Amino acid sequence: MSYRRATNTRRTLKTVRPNLEPSFAELDANSRALQARLLRQIQVFEARYELSSAEVERAVDEGRIRETAEVAEWIIAVRALRRIERERQARAE
Repeated sequence: MSYRRATNTRRTLKTVRPNLEPSFAELDANSRALQARLLRQIQVFEARYELSSAEVERAVDEGRIRETAEVAEWIIAVRALRRIERERQARAE
């Protein structure tokens, strides 16, 4: 039976930089799709309640409208859309 002695060999680690371009493109496409979906959702709420999103936010803040689950969903959609738009604008600058 023969045994081989393990030798300590140095391996040069190569830095691998992943190609992130497709990921950024996918992220942008997903962001645009979400933005469009949120906008459609907000438009449905505005048509149903015959109020603008700004008006409903003010009315909830002032206690003139009760924050039901549906109204909360509307406000969340508005705030998410605003955030996406701010992030898109910041990346453009």
